[in-house]
Amino acid sequence: MTRGVRTSGGYALVEAVLVVLVVSMTVPITMRALTASGHSARQAAMVDRAATLGGAVLEAVLADANSPAIGFDALGAVDYTDNAETGLFVRLADVAAPYQDVGLTYVVEVGSLTDAQGNTTGEATTDVYRVVTVRLTWADARGRSHELPMSSIVTDLAG
Repeated sequence: MTRGVRTSGGYALVEAVLVVLVVSMTVPITMRALTASGHSARQAAMVDRAATLGGAVLEAVLADANSPAIGFDALGAVDYTDNAETGLFVRLADVAAPYQDVGLTYVVEVGSLTDAQGNTTGEATTDVYRVVTVRLTWADARGRSHELPMSSIVTDLAG
């Protein structure tokens, strides 16, 4: 009967310890990577939502500017966005609600009349444009605030 080194029959203690060490070192790194990936995916989704809402708001402003019922001149009114009955925010409440439910907020800034280069000349024949900016804001999972400004130059196409 010969006695020799056993070559099969399971892991040796050293191999088991090595496996535990390797797993214990890779799991935290993998979890950090997955967590970062999850944060990035959520952030990308919020940017996409913000862009969609901002586009809808700008489309509504463009439609208002060229609407016979509202018109370009209404954009300069003090209560264009905030009028309790006919303001932009009231009219877009149903559109904005799902976005606001996930933490998006927005403000609309309507600039003064300018010429095509963005300068205020005081000339009624050339100052026929307004820059409209929609500023969308949200907080990420870590509580950091983010903003996406979207702008468009608006004019009265009928006038």
